[in-house]
Amino acid sequence: MTIKQIVDEAINKKLFPGVVIGATNSKSNLYLKSFGTLDERTPVNINSLYDIASLTKVTSTLPAVLNLVQTGDLDLFDKVSDFIEFTDNETLIWHLLSHTSGMPPYSSAYHYKNSREEILHEIKTELFKKQPGKQVVYSCLNYILLMTIVEQITGNFQTFVSDKIFKPLDMENTGYSPNDKTNIAPTSIRKGKLLKGEPDDELAYYLGSISGNAGIFSNAPDLLKYAREMLEPKKVFAKQTIQTSIRKWTEGITGDDKGLGWMHYTYASSGGSLLSETAFGHTGFTGTSMWIDPENDLAIVILANRCFYSRHERIAEMLRFRRRISNRLVSALSLEEKA
Repeated sequence: MTIKQIVDEAINKKLFPGVVIGATNSKSNLYLKSFGTLDERTPVNINSLYDIASLTKVTSTLPAVLNLVQTGDLDLFDKVSDFIEFTDNETLIWHLLSHTSGMPPYSSAYHYKNSREEILHEIKTELFKKQPGKQVVYSCLNYILLMTIVEQITGNFQTFVSDKIFKPLDMENTGYSPNDKTNIAPTSIRKGKLLKGEPDDELAYYLGSISGNAGIFSNAPDLLKYAREMLEPKKVFAKQTIQTSIRKWTEGITGDDKGLGWMHYTYASSGGSLLSETAFGHTGFTGTSMWIDPENDLAIVILANRCFYSRHERIAEMLRFRRRISNRLVSALSLEEKA
Protein backbone atom coordinates (compact mmCIF):
# COMPACT_ATOMS: atom_id res chain seq x y z
CA MET A 1 0.00 0.00 0.00
CA THR A 2 1.05 3.60 -0.54
CA ILE A 3 1.09 6.19 2.25
CA LYS A 4 -2.07 7.69 0.72
CA GLN A 5 -3.87 4.37 0.77
CA ILE A 6 -2.97 3.78 4.42
CA VAL A 7 -4.10 7.31 5.29
CA ASP A 8 -7.33 7.11 3.28
CA GLU A 9 -8.22 3.90 5.08
CA ALA A 10 -7.72 5.58 8.47
CA ILE A 11 -9.72 8.68 7.46
CA ASN A 12 -12.57 6.53 6.14
CA LYS A 13 -12.65 4.69 9.48
CA LYS A 14 -12.73 8.09 11.26
CA LEU A 15 -9.53 7.52 13.16
CA PHE A 16 -8.85 11.20 12.43
CA PRO A 17 -10.10 13.69 9.82
CA GLY A 18 -6.65 14.50 8.46
CA VAL A 19 -2.92 14.12 8.93
CA VAL A 20 0.44 15.60 7.94
CA ILE A 21 3.38 13.24 7.51
CA GLY A 22 7.00 14.25 7.10
CA ALA A 23 10.46 12.73 6.98
CA THR A 24 13.88 14.33 7.00
CA ASN A 25 17.55 13.52 7.16
CA SER A 26 20.09 15.79 8.85
CA LYS A 27 20.20 18.09 5.80
CA SER A 28 16.73 18.47 4.30
CA ASN A 29 13.19 17.14 4.07
CA LEU A 30 12.73 13.85 2.27
CA TYR A 31 8.94 13.67 2.37
CA LEU A 32 6.21 16.13 3.41
CA LYS A 33 2.53 15.72 2.53
CA SER A 34 -0.87 16.54 3.98
CA PHE A 35 -4.05 14.51 3.72
CA GLY A 36 -7.71 14.99 4.55
CA THR A 37 -9.26 17.83 6.50
CA LEU A 38 -8.88 19.62 9.81
CA ASP A 39 -12.50 19.14 10.79
CA GLU A 40 -14.30 17.31 7.93
CA ARG A 41 -14.59 20.66 6.13
CA THR A 42 -11.32 22.63 5.90
CA PRO A 43 -8.50 20.91 3.96
CA VAL A 44 -5.26 20.19 5.82
CA ASN A 45 -2.06 21.70 4.42
CA ILE A 46 1.56 21.11 5.42
CA ASN A 47 1.55 24.29 7.52
CA SER A 48 -1.53 23.35 9.54
CA LEU A 49 -0.97 23.62 13.29
CA TYR A 50 -1.59 20.68 15.60
CA ASP A 51 -1.84 20.34 19.35
CA ILE A 52 1.28 18.20 19.76
CA ALA A 53 0.36 17.17 23.33
CA SER A 54 3.22 15.28 25.04
CA LEU A 55 5.65 16.08 22.25
CA THR A 56 5.77 19.31 24.25
CA LYS A 57 7.91 17.45 26.78
CA VAL A 58 10.73 16.80 24.29
CA THR A 59 10.43 19.89 22.10
CA SER A 60 9.90 22.54 24.81
CA THR A 61 10.68 21.46 28.37
CA LEU A 62 13.53 19.03 27.74
CA PRO A 63 15.48 21.40 25.47
CA ALA A 64 14.94 24.26 27.94
CA VAL A 65 16.50 22.15 30.72
CA LEU A 66 19.33 20.98 28.46
CA ASN A 67 20.08 24.58 27.53
CA LEU A 68 20.43 25.46 31.21
CA VAL A 69 22.71 22.47 31.71
CA GLN A 70 24.91 23.67 28.84
CA THR A 71 25.17 27.15 30.32
CA GLY A 72 25.95 25.87 33.81
CA ASP A 73 22.78 27.29 35.36
CA LEU A 74 21.53 23.80 36.19
CA ASP A 75 23.01 20.34 36.69
CA LEU A 76 21.31 17.01 36.14
CA PHE A 77 22.25 15.98 39.68
CA ASP A 78 20.92 19.12 41.34
CA LYS A 79 18.12 18.56 43.83
CA VAL A 80 14.64 19.62 42.81
CA SER A 81 14.17 21.12 46.28
CA ASP A 82 17.09 23.48 45.65
CA PHE A 83 14.88 25.39 43.21
CA ILE A 84 11.24 24.94 44.19
CA GLU A 85 9.03 23.89 47.07
CA PHE A 86 8.99 20.09 46.96
CA THR A 87 8.07 16.99 48.91
CA ASP A 88 11.59 15.60 49.51
CA ASN A 89 15.31 16.38 49.34
CA GLU A 90 16.28 13.24 47.39
CA THR A 91 14.73 13.79 43.96
CA LEU A 92 17.19 15.06 41.35
CA ILE A 93 16.65 16.82 38.04
CA TRP A 94 17.49 13.69 36.07
CA HIS A 95 14.83 11.76 37.98
CA LEU A 96 12.19 14.13 36.65
CA LEU A 97 13.58 14.00 33.13
CA SER A 98 13.73 10.19 33.03
CA HIS A 99 10.39 9.57 34.77
CA THR A 100 12.04 7.92 37.77
CA SER A 101 11.05 10.59 40.31
CA GLY A 102 8.34 8.56 42.05
CA MET A 103 5.66 11.04 41.00
CA PRO A 104 2.27 9.56 40.02
CA PRO A 105 1.27 9.72 36.35
CA TYR A 106 -1.18 12.62 36.62
CA SER A 107 -3.05 14.91 39.01
CA SER A 108 -6.74 15.66 39.40
CA ALA A 109 -5.96 18.99 41.08
CA TYR A 110 -7.67 20.88 38.25
CA HIS A 111 -10.98 19.51 39.56
CA TYR A 112 -10.74 21.18 42.95
CA LYS A 113 -8.19 23.99 42.64
CA ASN A 114 -9.12 27.34 41.17
CA SER A 115 -5.91 28.87 39.83
CA ARG A 116 -2.62 28.04 38.13
CA GLU A 117 -0.75 28.77 41.37
CA GLU A 118 -2.98 26.45 43.40
CA ILE A 119 -2.64 23.59 40.91
CA LEU A 120 1.15 23.95 40.81
CA HIS A 121 1.31 24.01 44.62
CA GLU A 122 -0.72 20.79 44.75
CA ILE A 123 1.67 19.09 42.32
CA LYS A 124 4.78 20.27 44.19
CA THR A 125 3.38 18.86 47.46
CA GLU A 126 2.02 15.65 45.92
CA LEU A 127 0.93 13.28 48.72
CA PHE A 128 1.33 10.09 46.68
CA LYS A 129 4.93 10.60 45.63
CA LYS A 130 7.20 7.59 46.10
CA GLN A 131 10.95 7.27 46.56
CA PRO A 132 12.94 8.32 43.46
CA GLY A 133 15.09 5.99 41.40
CA LYS A 134 13.10 2.82 42.08
CA GLN A 135 10.74 2.58 39.11
CA VAL A 136 10.04 4.16 35.74
CA VAL A 137 6.54 5.67 35.83
CA TYR A 138 5.70 8.01 32.97
CA SER A 139 4.35 11.17 34.58
CA CYS A 140 3.15 14.48 33.19
CA LEU A 141 3.85 15.94 36.63
CA ASN A 142 7.60 15.54 36.15
CA TYR A 143 7.58 17.95 33.24
CA ILE A 144 5.27 20.43 34.91
CA LEU A 145 7.76 20.54 37.79
CA LEU A 146 10.63 21.02 35.33
CA MET A 147 8.75 23.93 33.81
CA THR A 148 8.54 25.60 37.23
CA ILE A 149 12.27 25.07 37.75
CA VAL A 150 13.10 26.64 34.38
CA GLU A 151 10.80 29.52 35.28
CA GLN A 152 12.48 29.95 38.66
CA ILE A 153 15.88 30.24 36.97
CA THR A 154 14.95 32.28 33.90
CA GLY A 155 11.95 34.31 35.03
CA ASN A 156 9.60 33.24 32.22
CA PHE A 157 9.32 29.72 30.84
CA GLN A 158 7.42 30.60 27.65
CA THR A 159 9.78 33.43 26.69
CA PHE A 160 12.87 31.35 27.46
CA VAL A 161 11.75 28.45 25.28
CA SER A 162 10.87 30.78 22.44
CA ASP A 163 14.14 32.73 22.60
CA LYS A 164 16.52 29.83 23.21
CA ILE A 165 14.93 26.97 21.26
CA PHE A 166 12.30 27.96 18.71
CA LYS A 167 13.83 31.17 17.33
CA PRO A 168 17.36 29.78 16.76
CA LEU A 169 15.84 26.84 14.89
CA ASP A 170 13.53 29.10 12.83
CA MET A 171 10.47 27.34 14.25
CA GLU A 172 8.33 30.39 13.53
CA ASN A 173 4.98 28.62 13.86
CA THR A 174 5.64 26.81 17.14
CA GLY A 175 4.54 27.95 20.56
CA TYR A 176 1.86 28.18 23.21
CA SER A 177 -1.57 29.80 22.73
CA PRO A 178 -1.48 30.56 18.98
CA ASN A 179 -3.23 33.79 18.04
CA ASP A 180 -4.36 32.81 14.55
CA LYS A 181 -6.71 29.85 14.84
CA THR A 182 -7.78 29.60 11.20
CA ASN A 183 -5.40 26.76 10.29
CA ILE A 184 -5.47 24.70 13.48
CA ALA A 185 -6.70 21.12 13.78
CA PRO A 186 -9.35 20.97 16.54
CA THR A 187 -9.34 18.18 19.09
CA SER A 188 -12.07 17.34 21.60
CA ILE A 189 -15.02 19.14 23.20
CA ARG A 190 -14.60 20.69 26.65
CA LYS A 191 -17.22 22.76 28.47
CA GLY A 192 -19.43 22.42 25.40
CA LYS A 193 -16.78 23.99 23.15
CA LEU A 194 -14.63 22.41 20.45
CA LEU A 195 -11.00 22.96 21.41
CA LYS A 196 -9.08 24.79 18.69
CA GLY A 197 -5.86 26.46 19.74
CA GLU A 198 -6.34 25.39 23.37
CA PRO A 199 -4.72 22.26 24.86
CA ASP A 200 -6.60 18.98 24.82
CA ASP A 201 -4.65 17.98 27.95
CA GLU A 202 -6.62 18.90 31.07
CA LEU A 203 -3.73 20.03 33.25
CA ALA A 204 -2.25 22.16 30.49
CA TYR A 205 -5.69 23.63 29.80
CA TYR A 206 -6.35 24.59 33.42
CA LEU A 207 -2.80 25.88 33.86
CA GLY A 208 -3.72 28.58 31.38
CA SER A 209 -2.48 26.75 28.24
CA ILE A 210 1.20 27.05 29.22
CA SER A 211 2.64 23.88 30.72
CA GLY A 212 5.69 21.67 30.63
CA ASN A 213 3.81 18.47 29.84
CA ALA A 214 1.61 19.67 26.95
CA GLY A 215 0.27 22.81 25.32
CA ILE A 216 2.61 23.46 22.39
CA PHE A 217 1.11 23.90 18.92
CA SER A 218 3.35 23.26 15.94
CA ASN A 219 3.40 22.12 12.34
CA ALA A 220 5.35 19.50 10.44
CA PRO A 221 7.93 21.83 8.81
CA ASP A 222 8.91 23.22 12.23
CA LEU A 223 9.12 19.81 13.89
CA LEU A 224 11.27 18.51 11.05
CA LYS A 225 13.65 21.42 11.72
CA TYR A 226 13.80 20.34 15.35
CA ALA A 227 14.45 16.74 14.31
CA ARG A 228 17.36 17.87 12.14
CA GLU A 229 18.91 19.54 15.19
CA MET A 230 18.64 16.20 17.01
CA LEU A 231 20.31 14.40 14.11
CA GLU A 232 23.06 16.99 13.65
CA PRO A 233 23.22 19.41 16.60
CA LYS A 234 24.80 22.75 15.75
CA LYS A 235 22.42 25.67 16.31
CA VAL A 236 21.14 25.09 19.85
CA PHE A 237 22.90 22.05 21.30
CA ALA A 238 26.38 20.67 21.57
CA LYS A 239 26.67 17.17 20.16
CA GLN A 240 27.59 15.91 23.63
CA THR A 241 24.35 17.32 25.05
CA ILE A 242 22.22 15.27 22.69
CA GLN A 243 24.33 12.18 23.31
CA THR A 244 23.73 12.62 27.04
CA SER A 245 19.99 13.07 26.59
CA ILE A 246 19.50 9.91 24.52
CA ARG A 247 21.63 7.47 26.51
CA LYS A 248 19.77 4.89 28.61
CA TRP A 249 19.37 6.52 31.99
CA THR A 250 17.09 3.89 33.49
CA GLU A 251 19.16 0.72 33.14
CA GLY A 252 18.75 -1.35 36.29
CA ILE A 253 15.52 0.44 37.22
CA THR A 254 12.22 -1.40 36.88
CA GLY A 255 10.26 -0.26 33.82
CA ASP A 256 10.85 0.95 30.29
CA ASP A 257 14.22 2.15 29.04
CA LYS A 258 14.20 5.93 29.03
CA GLY A 259 16.60 8.63 28.03
CA LEU A 260 16.16 12.14 29.32
CA GLY A 261 12.64 12.68 28.06
CA TRP A 262 12.98 10.36 25.09
CA MET A 263 11.54 6.88 24.69
CA HIS A 264 14.07 4.31 23.57
CA TYR A 265 13.12 2.38 20.45
CA THR A 266 11.92 -1.20 20.53
CA TYR A 267 10.67 -3.17 17.56
CA ALA A 268 7.16 -3.05 19.03
CA SER A 269 7.15 0.74 19.47
CA SER A 270 5.14 3.34 17.55
CA GLY A 271 8.20 3.87 15.33
CA GLY A 272 7.48 0.61 13.52
CA SER A 273 9.78 -2.36 12.94
CA LEU A 274 12.37 -0.93 10.54
CA LEU A 275 14.23 1.72 12.53
CA SER A 276 17.63 0.99 14.06
CA GLU A 277 18.25 0.23 17.71
CA THR A 278 19.72 3.73 18.10
CA ALA A 279 16.35 5.37 17.42
CA PHE A 280 14.52 7.43 20.00
CA GLY A 281 11.21 9.23 19.97
CA HIS A 282 8.01 10.32 21.65
CA THR A 283 4.28 10.36 21.04
CA GLY A 284 1.49 12.79 21.81
CA PHE A 285 -1.94 11.78 23.10
CA THR A 286 -3.74 13.77 20.40
CA GLY A 287 -2.26 11.65 17.60
CA THR A 288 1.23 13.08 17.12
CA SER A 289 4.63 11.42 17.10
CA MET A 290 8.29 11.95 16.30
CA TRP A 291 10.93 9.26 15.82
CA ILE A 292 14.60 10.01 15.19
CA ASP A 293 17.09 7.43 13.94
CA PRO A 294 20.72 8.64 14.04
CA GLU A 295 22.14 5.45 12.54
CA ASN A 296 20.02 5.80 9.42
CA ASP A 297 20.07 9.64 9.46
CA LEU A 298 16.29 9.75 9.42
CA ALA A 299 13.44 11.30 11.38
CA ILE A 300 9.69 10.83 10.92
CA VAL A 301 6.96 13.17 12.13
CA ILE A 302 3.23 12.36 12.14
CA LEU A 303 0.63 14.99 13.10
CA ALA A 304 -3.01 13.98 13.42
CA ASN A 305 -5.95 15.10 15.55
CA ARG A 306 -7.15 11.70 16.71
CA CYS A 307 -9.06 13.27 19.62
CA PHE A 308 -11.45 14.94 17.18
CA TYR A 309 -13.43 11.69 17.15
CA SER A 310 -12.39 9.81 20.27
CA ARG A 311 -10.06 10.53 23.18
CA HIS A 312 -9.44 7.16 24.84
CA GLU A 313 -11.09 4.39 22.87
CA ARG A 314 -8.87 4.02 19.77
CA ILE A 315 -5.32 4.43 21.01
CA ALA A 316 -4.34 0.95 19.77
CA GLU A 317 -5.55 1.80 16.26
CA MET A 318 -3.41 4.94 16.27
CA LEU A 319 -0.40 2.90 17.34
CA ARG A 320 -0.90 0.53 14.41
CA PHE A 321 -1.32 3.46 12.00
CA ARG A 322 1.94 5.06 13.16
CA ARG A 323 3.78 1.77 12.73
CA ARG A 324 2.42 1.17 9.23
CA ILE A 325 3.32 4.70 8.12
CA SER A 326 6.82 4.45 9.56
CA ASN A 327 7.48 1.08 7.96
CA ARG A 328 6.22 2.27 4.59
CA LEU A 329 8.26 5.48 4.69
CA VAL A 330 11.47 3.79 5.78
CA SER A 331 11.27 1.14 3.09
CA ALA A 332 10.22 3.58 0.34
CA LEU A 333 12.99 6.03 1.12
CA SER A 334 15.53 3.24 1.29
CA LEU A 335 14.41 1.76 -2.03
CA GLU A 336 13.90 5.24 -3.55
CA GLU A 337 10.39 4.31 -4.61
CA LYS A 338 7.11 6.20 -4.42
CA ALA A 339 5.69 6.27 -0.91
